[in-house]
Amino acid sequence: VEVDQTQCAFILDEMKDPARHVVNLVLNETPISVAYCDLVDCVRVVTDDSPTPIPLNVGGLDIDNQLVLLLHGTRYAQESADLPLVDHPFNRTTLGDWKNRFPETMICVPPEVE
Repeated sequence: VEVDQTQCAFILDEMKDPARHVVNLVLNETPISVAYCDLVDCVRVVTDDSPTPIPLNVGGLDIDNQLVLLLHGTRYAQESADLPLVDHPFNRTTLGDWKNRFPETMICVPPEVE
């Protein structure tokens, strides 16, 4: 993910635990949320215009075993066009390739969940 020439790599292997499927942070004053469903190998990156992290969470699985996102008490399929956030561009690649292209990149590993 890149925001105003600042890059951040998200390690998908570290996001396989359902409790770690969603990462919310602020990058260069822009809130970014990354959602990863390992069951269907799907990534979605979203943003909005707030100054704080987006309160996006895991909301469960749908009948097709795809990730459901929870935002302000409402559930949305991970790919839903109804999710009231803006999709942010991202590049899915290997960490080695990303670090070769962006040597100063930050690397995001979701926090351990107890």
